[in-house]
Amino acid sequence: MPFSPEPRQAGPQPWLVLILCAVYLLAGLIGHDPWKSEDAINLAIVHGFFSGGDWRMPALAGEPWSDAEPLYHWLAAVSASATGALLPFHDGARLASALFGGLFLAFLAGAARRLYGHEAAWGAPLLAIGTLGLLVPMHEAQPATAILAAMAGTYWGTALLGERPYAGALLMGAGLGASFLAGGVGAALPLLTLLAIPLLQRRWMAFAIALCLGTAVASAWPMLLARQEPAFLDAWWTAELASIEPRGGFSFDHAQWLGWFAWPVLFIAPWALWRGRRQLSAPPLALPLVGTVTAAAWFLAHEARVPATLPLLPPLILLAAAGTERLRRGAANGWDWFGMMTFSIIAGLIWLGSVAMLTGWPPKIANNFAKLEPGFVAEFSLPAMLAALIATVAWIMVLVRLPRSPWRVASRWAAGVTVAWVLLAALWMPWIDYGKTYRPVINSLRQALPTDSGCIGRRGLGAPQRAALDYFGGIRTRVGSKGCQWLIVQGGAREIIPAGWSKAWEGHRPGDKGEWLRLYRRD
Repeated sequence: MPFSPEPRQAGPQPWLVLILCAVYLLAGLIGHDPWKSEDAINLAIVHGFFSGGDWRMPALAGEPWSDAEPLYHWLAAVSASATGALLPFHDGARLASALFGGLFLAFLAGAARRLYGHEAAWGAPLLAIGTLGLLVPMHEAQPATAILAAMAGTYWGTALLGERPYAGALLMGAGLGASFLAGGVGAALPLLTLLAIPLLQRRWMAFAIALCLGTAVASAWPMLLARQEPAFLDAWWTAELASIEPRGGFSFDHAQWLGWFAWPVLFIAPWALWRGRRQLSAPPLALPLVGTVTAAAWFLAHEARVPATLPLLPPLILLAAAGTERLRRGAANGWDWFGMMTFSIIAGLIWLGSVAMLTGWPPKIANNFAKLEPGFVAEFSLPAMLAALIATVAWIMVLVRLPRSPWRVASRWAAGVTVAWVLLAALWMPWIDYGKTYRPVINSLRQALPTDSGCIGRRGLGAPQRAALDYFGGIRTRVGSKGCQWLIVQGGAREIIPAGWSKAWEGHRPGDKGEWLRLYRRD
């Protein structure tokens, strides 16, 4: 007997799904500088491609960067070039995250439609944008969006094998290859078990097409490197092998991390399996179950971080799409009330914080914001305020007007996440950007350097700081200080002056007094 989600009433409202997805993908992408860590590093790599660097070899501040695959950065460079007349470079580059994010949601919808039907096709994107751990990766310049899109495409292609085997095999192979180009071995390896499905279905030609196409796509970039940049290929492959080595086993950190990162799909997916426990061998459950088991084993064998968690999300979202319609009324109502109360409170707190920053009332809250980011002065923005008001009214309408449906709880949850993010981006973005950007620090350092500074050495300088120096100030450093008249050191509040050097400048971001940048001149 084929698995059926047994819909009881109407599915999600298509217009609401499309609006939520569009707003979710675009909100917060533009209007702020590159931020510390992943955002700054990836934008610096993209800027290297954009500025005439070798597109075969990712580089950070002019030096080969072997910890990245190029697919995301290629599209981001194209996106930045296409929007250069309208947007700053970093904003235009980040639009690649929206493009890959849109593909991710569309591919999930396609897989859910094939496995569970029309209603689940509209519901799967709702569950995806409601997954809490995706909020930051989907809105920064991160290859995670490209990895997720490739993974979702692989699942869609696998789901199509029974109905359209050749089209499914082509999509499956393209997804496997793209996952390698987006995230390396760590992204592609957990997907390889899906190749067992066409074998079990005795679709030998589909298996051969998927395997050959995936191999061809994945090997294209390494083959170019092997011919013209063999040293970089060796360094990249060494880093890849190190990244996939197992690191410990299950720990409390894994449970704690996954509990919030994959909320709420982590808790709906097991219910779908329980309800369909007599049909686990049927393709609609077998496909995401195989993917979940493999991805879970991969996750438990590595550190509880974003790269190891990503392979779990597409199969969990698909299982949750099968389980949401089948939730018991008490569980659905509990989740619904929890979501309505949580996001209403969050929206109220974001508004309160904005009022405090603008007016100084309530004083205690205003002082807390001032302590976290000293020197920040809030300014009233009519467009931002209108966007926040529209989002708030929309949330109220979702609370009181959304029609009864098995998908109402998922729709409200996705709307709550989206509204909270829009409010944060509209009302708090200047304050967040003030604390996260390196622009003022690097501009100040740039003024302390002469135009003919020559080579600049570095000690303890992290990758995000190197990226910021290159992007904001055009400052590139090299390891050590031999032969250089200038030295940039990253350290803590306590200064240890290197022998033979004199301090010429020091600075830090306003809210981060534990990270100082110091410029020294050789005596």
